[in-house]
This record gives sequence, C-alpha cells and structure tokens, in this order.
Amino acid sequence: MVDWRYQSWRLQVLESSQGLKPGTRIGRYGAKASRGFLRAPITLLFVGILALVIIAHLYPRHLVGLASHLVPKVLFSFSTTRKLVALTFNDAPNPASTPAILNILAEHNVKATFFIVGKYSQQFPQLVDDIIQGGHELGSHMWEEKPSHKLGPERFERQLQQMDDMIQSHSPRLGVAKWFRPRPGWVDKWMFPILERKNYHAVLGSMYAHDKHVNSWKAVARLLRAQVHPGGILILHDGGSSRNQTALVLTALLGDLKKQGYRAMTLSNLFQESGEYHPEREIRPNSIVRVQSG
Repeated sequence: MVDWRYQSWRLQVLESSQGLKPGTRIGRYGAKASRGFLRAPITLLFVGILALVIIAHLYPRHLVGLASHLVPKVLFSFSTTRKLVALTFNDAPNPASTPAILNILAEHNVKATFFIVGKYSQQFPQLVDDIIQGGHELGSHMWEEKPSHKLGPERFERQLQQMDDMIQSHSPRLGVAKWFRPRPGWVDKWMFPILERKNYHAVLGSMYAHDKHVNSWKAVARLLRAQVHPGGILILHDGGSSRNQTALVLTALLGDLKKQGYRAMTLSNLFQESGEYHPEREIRPNSIVRVQSG
C-alpha cells in the first residue's frame, strides 16, 4: 500500500529542489496532492483552538488548574476540602441591579466581594456605601472599562492608586480592600511589581458561566451549578443592561449552594476560613481586610 501522505511530501520536496512552481504536475498524482496534506496541520490547529474554547466555557476548572501553575501570582481558587466558596461581582455598582443583588444577599445572610469600577462608583457613591453597610467587601476593577494590560505601567499605576483612594474613602473603618481583578481577565508581568508596591493581589476565579454574554439565566445557573467545588471563586457581573438576570441567577445559585451544603462568603473571609497561606502568591495575612459578618 502506498502512503500518499508521504508521497505528497516527497513530491513537494522534489518540486522545491528542482525549482518548479507549486502545482506543477509530476507523475500520476502530481504535486498538487501536497496541498491537501499541508492543510492538515492548519485544520488540527483550528480544532485544537476550538476545543480549548469549549473547555474554557464548559469546564473552566481544567484550564484554571493549568493557569494557576503558569501564573502563580494570580489567585484562582483556594486549596481546601471544606464546602466554602467566594462570591464575587464585577462591574459594580449599578442602580439597575446592585440594590436587588444586595437585597438577595441580605435575605440569605451572605457576604460577597464587589469589584467596583471607578467611574461608576463616582457616579453612584451611595450604592458603594450601601455595599459597605451590608458588610460586603470592595475590590478594584480599575477606573474605566478598558483592558488593564493595555493601559501601560504609568497609567495602570495611576488608576490603581485612584481606585485605592476611592475605596479607602468609602470604607475607612475596614481599611483598604487589597483585591484587584484585571479587565477583562488578562494580566501582564509588568503589573505585578506595581501591585506589590500598592499591596494589592491579583485574583480571577474558577467558577464562571459567561453571564455577560449568555442571555438565559437558567443556562447560567445550570453551568455554575456544575462547576461548584470547595475553595472555588465564583464570578458574576453587576450592572449593564444585559445583567438584569443576575438577580435571578443569584437566587437560584444560593439555593443550590445551600442544598449542597456550601457556604458563600467574601474573598477575605474564605482566605481566613480555609487557613491557606500562599507565599508564592504573596498573599500575606496582615494585608487582608477582615469584613465583619454583622
């Protein structure tokens, strides 16, 4: 039996060595046969990328495990066997969704970490105060809706300090919440020295359902339910016209967590409850804000 893949490769080498133009016929099948073989690696690459996208959407924990080793200074989850998870919200505050979220959290006696956006917080300062008064925690999601890694070191540090001052102005009795979540989940190595100087810690998550893009709250809740695991960090979004479903998702999710015996809490509380200490992630107990449960 003739291995035509080998023959095609051999014909391609032959035409190159003889200075023939690609596609010149040589023998019975011709050099054009090599084109199909050359498409194979491209097809495999496309399939591989598609597989990664599917895994990222449906089974993020598989990629999170790899990412936590590649980028150890970013916190993705906590190592614990206890049924504890951190509940976090991006893009707060927003008058269309934040009050409903706070009411649901109060009904379930659950505290969460809200990653606030500076320009929204400046526009709706009372909502930020409401978050604090509810016993929740603030984290930095930068001042504007621009990818953090595209800001450049100087602008990034300036915005980080600007957010730091704003958070401190809203929660002086609690201190500065030292959690930073990059937009839109991308970090660059030049960020870490700046974060270290400001005593901030980069955190992403291990449970997410792309609620920003999925319009079905039932689908979002179902995806999150399948991802729940001890020590996980859950990401939802607050604010925006497409986020009104967050209240429905949150109600279903908190019910599911309770049925499974899980407790949801802030990032700082989960850090302390889990008893975890990661020197390689440079998370130090004295830099963590303790949010009172009462």
